[in-house]
Amino acid sequence: MRKWEGSMLPNHTPRKLAFYANFGRLLVCLAWILQVLNVSWRSIQPNRSLQVLIVFTLLALSLVLLALVLKQTAWDRRDSLLLDLNFVFTIYAGILLLLPQALDAAALASPSGRAGLICTVAGLMLAYVPPQEVHVFHTSWPRGNSPLVQRLLINQGRILVGLGIVGQLLGARTG
Repeated sequence: MRKWEGSMLPNHTPRKLAFYANFGRLLVCLAWILQVLNVSWRSIQPNRSLQVLIVFTLLALSLVLLALVLKQTAWDRRDSLLLDLNFVFTIYAGILLLLPQALDAAALASPSGRAGLICTVAGLMLAYVPPQEVHVFHTSWPRGNSPLVQRLLINQGRILVGLGIVGQLLGARTG
């Protein structure tokens, strides 16, 4: 079995992983503080729902637990997965902090909000599909060209995650 390389973020390091993990949790804590103190400043409005804040808190705890569980495994892409999950979580926590209406019920019920979440999750999953499981229909590619297929999957995952975030932000306008 080939060793997988790459993450959706280039040049991943343990330091970068710790930064995104801690920064995402800090943003969620800041969102709680701003909500409790009823802070209102430009786009930062105190209209985050309690359910959304609880969901983000549970997601932050789930990422900590997932990191603890994956540290016990010998999977060669565990740090890449944790980095990508924490990066996307940090982006969504930033959206929760700066543009909370993008994550309210009306925005999530809109077509662009739903498509944004679906694209984000699909992009994260696509980047971790084993390249050996992908059937390439183009006949000029050699059958065992896993690094090329893997780079293609990672790039497609990046595009889908980016489209998902844009869709989520557009959901704030329609929600």
